[in-house]
Amino acid sequence: MVVGVGVALEGYVYIGRRSRAEVVFVNIDEAVRRFYTSHLESLGFRYHVRGKRIVSYMLEFAEELRRRICTTSGVKRLPPESHMYAREAVRWAFTLDGGVVLSRDPKSREVVFRSKSVEIIEDVGALLRAVGISYGIRGNGTLLYIKRREDLGKFAEIGFLEGAKAVRGRHRGREKNDLLRLLLSHP
Repeated sequence: MVVGVGVALEGYVYIGRRSRAEVVFVNIDEAVRRFYTSHLESLGFRYHVRGKRIVSYMLEFAEELRRRICTTSGVKRLPPESHMYAREAVRWAFTLDGGVVLSRDPKSREVVFRSKSVEIIEDVGALLRAVGISYGIRGNGTLLYIKRREDLGKFAEIGFLEGAKAVRGRHRGREKNDLLRLLLSHP
């Protein structure tokens, strides 16, 4: 589930001629990279670190992962097993493509998840429903947000991956869980 969600959100699968294959995960956060590589190792997969890319060249792995996360038309989706581990999948997805918006205006404070893929937004929305969290969608279907106090509290029980940091915005470099606690501490 971790590898599938990771590659669906921040990576790709390439299968070329002569049994050439790559499964690539791209991320710069050290906590995120450690978490991902520890899962590759626990599954017995070898990998190489190439800058901000973590690459595995195993053909069978690439073929299986492509079957799990790509539709016949090539659209990426979350792997089916993410629904069996909804809480963990929510934590991982929001760690990768989510964040906390701490605006001066209390009405604009929220937890968000962004994706260019409407299908991925739908998948993450289904995971949130499975764990009992209400959400909204805006931005032409590319931004999912959690705003209600009760739902933010439920999300905080799940949280972000420990040690994961915001990689953009004015809170860049701060731990996402710290930002979430700050959001919840304001009325």
